[in-house]
Amino acid sequence: MRVAKTQRSEKLSRLSLSPSSSPTTPTNTIGVAAGSTLFIYKALKPFYKYDLKPIELLPAEQAAWIRYWSDGHHIDHLVRNLEMAADEASFAEMSTLSQAIVMGSDEDREQLIAKVANMKERMPVNKSQMTCVASIKRSPESLVDVCAIGCENGDIQFVDTQAFQMLASVNIKSPVVFILTTGHYDVDFKVFASTRAGTIYLIQREHLGKDREPRKIATLPKRIVAIKMFAKILAVATDDCKITYYDFRGKRLKEANKADSDQ
Repeated sequence: MRVAKTQRSEKLSRLSLSPSSSPTTPTNTIGVAAGSTLFIYKALKPFYKYDLKPIELLPAEQAAWIRYWSDGHHIDHLVRNLEMAADEASFAEMSTLSQAIVMGSDEDREQLIAKVANMKERMPVNKSQMTCVASIKRSPESLVDVCAIGCENGDIQFVDTQAFQMLASVNIKSPVVFILTTGHYDVDFKVFASTRAGTIYLIQREHLGKDREPRKIATLPKRIVAIKMFAKILAVATDDCKITYYDFRGKRLKEANKADSDQ
């Protein structure tokens, strides 16, 4: 499976193309990640929709909504309490609806709150956003892939692409930006995940469903803008026009500077 990346937006974040090698099904399977949903298409027709499971609201955010419904529905009080919740915890960890209310105009806020009023619990649903998608072959003999989904909240979820159930999940405590994979999920695999903070993690089978955390193999001082894998080497491009090469253990092998090549 190859992953073609698009510019991040609210509607479309990532696109993944999986060519089928089976002679009886010569069609491609396409996965489009948009927000918290992965849309699956077969033969260019909608096939399935996989949604990330809701995550628990921040306690301060939940308290702000409870206070809103019990204190006379004052929007300015809600906004102020949500801003305090963001300062206390993290704005990025709040639900997208609460974020939109904090950042929106008065007219937008009324429309957004009306959506919450129609919900059963009268609480926004907090779902992380998909940021990147890759695939891993299930086994050497299998034509089935496992989808690795990187999320804004630091989750990396491994999803069965036939049953569309989550097989395992790990968290690297920082928004995932790029994912590279090699190997087979049922045998042995390596997943390299880079974060917005410039850190690269290695995830293997031993990290799934256990207390062992993914291994941090490199931290770069600048923002990572691209990462590629060839042979057993990672090539990492950063926004200071440098490419740094690492082996799979995180040993720094070489650095190339675009300024040097221009001379």
